[in-house]
Amino acid sequence: MRRALVACLFAVGCSGSETASSPNETDGGELDVADDSSVDATTDTLGEPETIATPDGATADTATADTATADTAPAPSCPSAAPCPATPSGVVESAGPRAIERCAFVLTKDAASPEAAITALAGSLKKVTIAEVLSDLNRTAKPIAASALPGVPGFSRGFAWDDDDNGKAWWIPQGLTGTPDANATGTVAGRKAVLATWYYDIAKHPGSTGEKGIRISVADVTGATVTYRHLLLVTVAMSGGRADFAPINIHAGGVAWVGDRLYVADTGSGLRVFDLSRIFEVSTAKDEIGWDGAAYQGGLYKYVVPQIELVRDTSKCNPVFSFVALDRSATPPALVTGEYVADAITGRVFQWPIDLATGAMTNTTWASGAWVMAQRQVQGAVTRNGAFYFSSSAPAAGGGVLYVARPGKKTISYPWVDAPEDLMIDEKAGLVWGASEGTNKRYVFAVKTSSLPAP
Repeated sequence: MRRALVACLFAVGCSGSETASSPNETDGGELDVADDSSVDATTDTLGEPETIATPDGATADTATADTATADTAPAPSCPSAAPCPATPSGVVESAGPRAIERCAFVLTKDAASPEAAITALAGSLKKVTIAEVLSDLNRTAKPIAASALPGVPGFSRGFAWDDDDNGKAWWIPQGLTGTPDANATGTVAGRKAVLATWYYDIAKHPGSTGEKGIRISVADVTGATVTYRHLLLVTVAMSGGRADFAPINIHAGGVAWVGDRLYVADTGSGLRVFDLSRIFEVSTAKDEIGWDGAAYQGGLYKYVVPQIELVRDTSKCNPVFSFVALDRSATPPALVTGEYVADAITGRVFQWPIDLATGAMTNTTWASGAWVMAQRQVQGAVTRNGAFYFSSSAPAAGGGVLYVARPGKKTISYPWVDAPEDLMIDEKAGLVWGASEGTNKRYVFAVKTSSLPAP
């Protein structure tokens, strides 16, 4: 569920820093259990969500870039910021999203850059690519059948994380993306993969050695057997004349992979951007994060992924970034973000233009579209060919719902997984991917798009 934003560590554009301490890997991340060990399942009481107040690789380093077309052109800029729009009158639940003024919403890249520190770090550490990580996976997921998702239409395939990750209370899965987002081929190094974000809940970890922040799981879903590995996401900065890195204490409620860039939702700020072409291999000898005086430690994780940008909300309308996805079908192509609201249908959803050829947003990016969702408890959203897909955890403690909607049309509801999270479209395969966060029911699954017709 949604967690409030906590102060960032070593974050781009954040002032001050904290001493990083924490996480055993061989990709485990906890001192009390080795990566390949199993632990007793811990009962996880899911916290209450936060509510808002109102190509295949062309080179070893990169996936094939998309050919730039007219569709990659940015949305028209706005001459000036429009007043923050009120919720339109007459918004009715499940009657379809209602458009609001897009020019009230703008994102701006932080001027501060960690590039010098990342370059310095690259002089001391081995750099690997996402393709190389896909050749070094060390955990095996468990396949699930359609019976794990009763009533969900068009089940195609799915898996649960291994027993350790499925039952561990202090790491909670959230965002979902993959190679279908990353590039037009839908593969990297000939493999199809999904990536998931997780956040660390220190209060649920007995004997924790300190904050561990957020991580991603890179899972190879090319064949029937799914293998994966965890990587730690970090901020990089100069400290005492040396490049160092630290964990990032955010919720990471959504993620989108575009080219070499990984966009992670930062609830109260905007989008954090990570570089998948510069993944660093670090020591796994100590349960610490950063420079320990002799070596760089990754909290028992073998690989760390550096943050390269913070794309911050600079409007006066306080949009909340509960999740993020990618719509390749939009004109222009767009990142889709939105707001979780527990007890009202006033959560907003936005499209932000992005260049598929570079994976980058412009220094100042105005929303290319904005709507009130007219649904509650939305945990993930994506758009496709003008239709909206909303995964919702309503009603509380009940099975989830997938809403498929169009403006001005009656929304269609489909049974979905309980405790749902992010969504991803795989257009080439005709699939909608979803995920769930419930302890011992942490699934990643794909259903046929044709089984989810839009109104």
